[in-house]
Formats: sequence, C-alpha cells, structure tokens
Amino acid sequence: MPTLSQISSETRSLVKWGGIVLGIIIFFFILFRLGAMIKDILYPTPPPPPTVGYNKLPQIDFPKQKNAENFVYSIDTVSGNLPNLPDRVNVYKMIKPQPDLLALKKAQDKLRKIEFSSTPVPVSQNIYKWTTFAPFSKTLSYNILTSDFILTSSYLTDINVTSGKNFPTDVSVITNTAQIFLSTIEALSLDKDIDLERIKTDLFTIKNYVLLPATSISSAQAARVYFFQNNKNKLPIFYADPNISPISLLVTGGENQSQVVEAKFNYQKASEEFETYPIKKASEALDDLKNGNGYIASNPIKNKNISITNMYLAYYISVDKQSYLMPIIVFEGSDNFFAYISAIRDEWINM
Repeated sequence: MPTLSQISSETRSLVKWGGIVLGIIIFFFILFRLGAMIKDILYPTPPPPPTVGYNKLPQIDFPKQKNAENFVYSIDTVSGNLPNLPDRVNVYKMIKPQPDLLALKKAQDKLRKIEFSSTPVPVSQNIYKWTTFAPFSKTLSYNILTSDFILTSSYLTDINVTSGKNFPTDVSVITNTAQIFLSTIEALSLDKDIDLERIKTDLFTIKNYVLLPATSISSAQAARVYFFQNNKNKLPIFYADPNISPISLLVTGGENQSQVVEAKFNYQKASEEFETYPIKKASEALDDLKNGNGYIASNPIKNKNISITNMYLAYYISVDKQSYLMPIIVFEGSDNFFAYISAIRDEWINM
C-alpha cells in the first residue's frame, strides 16, 4: 500500500508533466496561429470572384456631347497620386413600378390635397394633366405609373409673387415649404430617400418677369430647392449635372403664405438586390478620360487645362428610367469641374 509521501510525490510529478504537455500544446497552437497570420500577410487568400449575376450590363446613358477629348489633365490630389479603388462594386437592381388599376384614383386623391381637383385630361397612356386657376393658372402633368410630375404656372403674373409678399426670410422655411409639398402628395419618404444635409437652395430676384440670381435672401423673391437622394452602400448618387437634381421645386411668396409654383420630380429608387462586378483601376479610368471616353458633367469656366483634385466611386441616375443603379468613377477638378467614367470593366458592358 503506497504511503502518503509516495502519493504526494506522484501527484507532483503528474502536475509537472501535465503542465509541460499543456505548455507544449499552447506553444504549438500559438506557433500555428502565428504561421497562419504570416501566410495571410505574405500570401493572402484571394477573395471569390465578382458574382456578375446580371451578365453584361447596359451602357450608361450619358447626355451627348462633343469635344470631350480636348482637355489636358494633371493630377493634383492631396497625395499627388491616384487613389486605390476597390476591385469590385455592387450593382443594384432598380425598383420597377408595377401597373395598378387604381393608379389614376390614387393620383387624384394625392393631388386634391394640393388643390388640383379638376378632372384630369389624359396626355398619354400613363400621363394625365390637371389644371387650376386660383390664384393664377397652374398645370401639373403627372405620370400615374412612376409618380413623376412637372408643375408649371403663370406665377410671374401675380403681384404678390413678384413683390415678394410673404416670401420666407429664412432658408430653412423655404426648404420646409418644399418638403411639405412633397410629403403632402406622398412623392417620397424624406427621412429615408433624401439626404437632408445635401439640400441645395438657389435664390432669385424677379425683374422684368425674369428670374435673376439674388445676392442675399433679403433681396430675393424666389428660391429653387434641389433634393438629392441618399447614398447607396456609402457611395453618393450623381445626376447629369452634379450641381442640380431632377427633384427641384421653385418656392415664392404669395397672398397668404409661401408656395410652390414650379416643380420637376423625376425619381428612381434602387432595391436591395445586387450583384458584384469588377471595376476599372484608377489609371485605366484616367486613360479613358484622356481619350475622350468620359462625360464632362460640369466645366463652367470652359477651361481646357484641368487639375484633378479628387477621384472616387459613385452611382449615376439618368432622367430616363434605367434597370440598374450604375457605378461611375467621378473626377473632380478645380473651378467646379466634374467628369464621369463608367466604372464597370468594358468586358461586362454591352457595347
């Protein structure tokens, strides 16, 4: 029968060798993890290829222009170099409006809230026209399928408008007037669809029945408010002109309060369904731009020597309805220069 001292000795021996074995296991585990980390750093596992699930995509419908190649470009970014763009980007399906047998009635119910209660006149299969005459004539053309609309009026004939009566003296009141108009007719969800921090307001004076840029709100009698869509997947959305939006409303004064007297609403929304596509390198996009394959979106001073100050990914939406939210590479330059290049590699575009 083992003595107490023998049991104590054997226990100490077991603890000792158990600790050694455990230490060896921990050592090799750490060594294995360290080796795996070094391998991933030196020889990283490549990501799976882009899904390209929509097959070839349509070309982006940029507006037609001439002499896009007559520019000389230089790089003037903060780093002095072109950015490192990702190798792929999400391409989202656009939400397609569905026909609705009650679409005309729903449109009538919405427009009645802004005092367009006349009998609508059909213009085409989906477009109807409403007219009202108080306090001056207004015409609203409304697409009952897409909810796009154009509002025009003879506001320049109204003395309350041209004199600036009840025109807001605060830009926030002007934008609020425009937002209320859109919300009243349920045009979109302002808190979800619109970047409220990107709203742009241009001020105007009215002289000889013409809108002229105003130097301050105190001298203005009208303001045009532009609404821009929220970013998608953290990328901004651009239109044909980067300085304006296809969602714009003209706000003026009136006999009793401020009002919307003109509006253009052209809106497309992307779904959450997407596939990934390979995109061009920054150097390839710059070569496209130099070769005249880009779209010059803004060049107000007509300069031919352009310093590129920034370059980044974005999405593009045209005024014509498109099937996909298409990615672009944006070039920003001095003096409000903007140019766009289609970001998707050419082999995945239907030429």
